Amino acid sequence: MPAAVTRRIGALTRVETDSPVFALTFDDGPHPEWTAQVLDVLARHRARATFFVLGAMVDRHPDIVERIVAEGHALGVHSWSHASLPTVTARERRRQLDWRHPAVPDRRPRLFRPPFGDLDWPTRIALARRGFLVVTWNVSTTDWEPRSADELLESLRGVGPGAVVLLHDQLFAWGRDDLPDRGPMLAALERFLEETSLRSVTVPELLSRGRAVFQPWQKSSEPGWLRALRSHADLGYPH
Repeated sequence: MPAAVTRRIGALTRVETDSPVFALTFDDGPHPEWTAQVLDVLARHRARATFFVLGAMVDRHPDIVERIVAEGHALGVHSWSHASLPTVTARERRRQLDWRHPAVPDRRPRLFRPPFGDLDWPTRIALARRGFLVVTWNVSTTDWEPRSADELLESLRGVGPGAVVLLHDQLFAWGRDDLPDRGPMLAALERFLEETSLRSVTVPELLSRGRAVFQPWQKSSEPGWLRALRSHADLGYPH
């Protein structure tokens, strides 16, 4: 398949590079406590990352987003309220994708991370029309599961040059700021950055260091599991 076509229909999963760099990415924030602690860890190690933010959380905590930008990190979009986009109507999909906030600069490339990693053809077409670059990952720590810092650290030790790493500065609970504890993830992140010889850069910088690898990405979460989650309808949208 031609590279240009793969890029239009696929998702960035990693970058082929000889440089000793990789990309840490964080989903579901910003959070007033956990995101601030992630930023502290990154600052101690002079690391840069990419934060895929939710509109509903940006609306609550714009000051955290301003700090992310001021400290040299990149921003991406993770929808308004973490809806699985293949499961919603076209109207709802537009509302999930088309929000804007002054704290989120409209820079290029415009990055998007699909909630739950869920992506289908209508969603992919909607994203392409908006000029989004879809960014998934090739290293997942599964840090949404109840894993210890040691277990998470072992996952991070599998990171190589050009990797895109999936982490969460919070696990979005549709409006709740009190759950869950990100302590094990923070401890693993600190230890990994202390020991790795690689340098974490933003996704845009990683793209400048080698050849982007785009792969077809089709995924849908189990409907019963999604229904068991709390509805996102009560968060409201910006006017």
